[in-house]
Amino acid sequence: MFLLGIVLISFIFMKEHVPATVLNIARGHPLAPVLFLVIYTAAGIVYIPTTILKIAGGSIFGPFLGFYYCLIGVSLGTAAGFILARLLGSDFAEKLISGERYRRLRETVLKKREQYVLIVRFIPGIPFNAGNLLAGLLKLRFWIYFPVSIAATLPSLFLFTYFSGEITNKLLLNQDLFYTLIFFLVAATIFSAALFACKKFIFPKLLGDTPL
Repeated sequence: MFLLGIVLISFIFMKEHVPATVLNIARGHPLAPVLFLVIYTAAGIVYIPTTILKIAGGSIFGPFLGFYYCLIGVSLGTAAGFILARLLGSDFAEKLISGERYRRLRETVLKKREQYVLIVRFIPGIPFNAGNLLAGLLKLRFWIYFPVSIAATLPSLFLFTYFSGEITNKLLLNQDLFYTLIFFLVAATIFSAALFACKKFIFPKLLGDTPL
């Protein structure tokens, strides 16, 4: 529900303060995808809220092209964070992750290596960059971490890019948003309930008393 609030506030702000011509120019500019991918790649290394990037991707490029660019951005960011941490070591990672969080995530990876690979993308509160940096630093296998990490982001990626693109298109065309918002509310509720169930019932069995 918190994420739903972020989405609704974002679109209310956009409707009131962002002219349609600005979005149309951004959608048609040849450098817009390049700049977007650069920012998303950086989010795999330094902390940038990826929910905002998903909403921006759908709003600027539309529901399907936005999903495509976000998927490329997630892939580039995941690989960049992982590889840089592997090459530059713990000093580099610790500077980008707060000390206490770094210690807890490091302990989790060391004790529950396989489980960490499976659930890191589903745990609310673990930043995108932190998962990548710790995975690279603690020598998880890239060929396992990378595809599982990408696959785990697909549900939220599609949810936010599709609905942000649909809502933006309807705002630009002055069409009714009622049914689109209802569908988004239902999808977001199901997604949030699934995450809650995993965190409450499944993750504790996988992690035991290991902190996150």
